[in-house]
Formats: sequence, structure tokens, C-alpha cells
Amino acid sequence: MSVFSSKFDLVTEESFAAPGAVAVMLEVGRTSSFDSNGTPIKGTITAGSIVKMDSAGKAVVANHPGVTDAPILPLVVIDGTDTFSGSFTSRVTCLAGGFQMKTDQFDKTASGADWAVGRPVSFDAGLVAPWASGKQILGYVGKDGLANGQLHVIVVSKV
Repeated sequence: MSVFSSKFDLVTEESFAAPGAVAVMLEVGRTSSFDSNGTPIKGTITAGSIVKMDSAGKAVVANHPGVTDAPILPLVVIDGTDTFSGSFTSRVTCLAGGFQMKTDQFDKTASGADWAVGRPVSFDAGLVAPWASGKQILGYVGKDGLANGQLHVIVVSKV
């Protein structure tokens, strides 16, 4: 589903349609635009990005909720607006928990980030981020850890 240059991959060992993984298709806050040849201009939401639904039910980049705020439902994009279909329809396809992924959409600039196998991870600015006290957990670093520019994440199905 993702573009060939993407470093996003579903690696769940059983069907991603298993109980817990919910597929959601959401519109984004932009309309499709086309170049002079009529080809859709790709958007900026890529596979592996973390989004949430806004009050209008549209996909927006997910930021970590505040400590006293209610948790949000983080959604992982599996077909973004950077693909032909996503840019043409201005929609993204997402999964909500219960699967594993390898992604390059993680905070590579996080100071002192601990991507050790089994460590919890969170999200911020649409990226997988290191977990810290008071942050909402997205999942845990999977058995393959960080390798070849991809972070293996087990995305949990509970908020």
C-alpha cells in the first residue's frame, strides 16, 4: 500500500484483521490538487505517521495529549496522502492498534532516546517518540528493535 521508497512495513505475524486491529479511512484537511498534467500532487502524510481524528472526523497529525487530558485514539497511517490513491482522494487509511510495524517515522532527533527491545514508546508531532512519565503509550519496541533505519513497534490496541 505504501510507495516503493517508503520504509514502512506491517510485520504482524498473524492477520492484521485479527481482533484488535481496526482499519479506518479518514479524509484529511486538504482537498486534492493536481499538476498541469492532471496528476495528483502528493501530500505530506506518509505511511507510518501517527494521526488522530479532529472534531470534524478528519485525520490530523497527532500530538501527545497533556498529562491531565483524556487519552486520544492514535491511528497509524498505512496508506498516506503521499501515494497516488491517497493524494487523489485526500484520504488516508489507518490502523488502530493490535498489530506490529517497522517504520522510519520515529523521532530520530530525540535526545537520549532509548529504543531498546521491550521499551514503551509514545508519539508526538506525528512520529513515534520515546515514552516518558505522563505520556500516552502507543506500544512497545519489538524484537527487532532499531535496525537499518526502521523501528520495530508493537502497537497496542488499548488506549
